[in-house]
Amino acid sequence: MKASTMKSPKESLAARKGFRPVAVHVSQEELIETSFFNPDRPLPLVIQPKGEMRLDEWAPRNQELIERNLRRYGAILFRGFAVDSVDKFERNVNAFTDRLMNYTEGATPRLALKDKVYTSTEFPPEHPIALHNELSYIVTYPTKL
Repeated sequence: MKASTMKSPKESLAARKGFRPVAVHVSQEELIETSFFNPDRPLPLVIQPKGEMRLDEWAPRNQELIERNLRRYGAILFRGFAVDSVDKFERNVNAFTDRLMNYTEGATPRLALKDKVYTSTEFPPEHPIALHNELSYIVTYPTKL
């Protein structure tokens, strides 16, 4: 019969006393995946988390990465960040800007879900929306959509 190799709780605790937790540094870029809808047309860049992640926490720490890719590709679509409520949407948008705008002088009806958070156009699907330049005629326009 073999002798037990299990250590007593006191021996096990004594063995662990010399160990200290070590911080592990992970590049923020390692936490995401980037892709395109169509590799031949790199617009927009799609950014998705590799695991569960909050965009409103990740984005402020990665403004340089976001701005660099926005300049390079022209548009970024953030996908898979579990934005499933109006409150979460507002928090995520506020991670990018503190200058949300009112929807004024708009050409189509929208519903206000919260202060400065609106639905997409509330227009019957059987009616086409004419090609237009979204709010290009107003004096103060959004810098990011």
